[in-house]
Amino acid sequence: MSFLEMSRAAVDAVVACRPMLDRSSVHKLKALDVGIGGMRLLAPQPYPTGTCFSIDFRLPNSPLPLRGEAQVRFCNEAEGGHVLGVAFVDRNTRRDETVRQYLERSHARAAEATLPGRRRWLPWARWAPLSIFK
Repeated sequence: MSFLEMSRAAVDAVVACRPMLDRSSVHKLKALDVGIGGMRLLAPQPYPTGTCFSIDFRLPNSPLPLRGEAQVRFCNEAEGGHVLGVAFVDRNTRRDETVRQYLERSHARAAEATLPGRRRWLPWARWAPLSIFK
């Protein structure tokens, strides 16, 4: 497995989830992060492990929506709801490639932000030079 196949990146997206057993209902869940194999979602109520969804979401700067099937692998109680770990269970080359490109851009931005001379956000200060971390 390559680094990108195992990595995840934070994402600001809404995921439309339709349970496989009841496709008429749509649950709009907030995506927390995404990887090639799946994503973490924030849900207001718990979902049992093994629940299957048809999903539809759009990554930032992606022109087309991404669709597929996902299965709940874990559900943990968290502040503000429940965190679901869902795995993509279908093979979708376009979705995988779009997510891979999103991961590459996210990791490149993160690497650039930590170059010497760059400023890093601190919760207790507006901006601070990296020299304070040495």
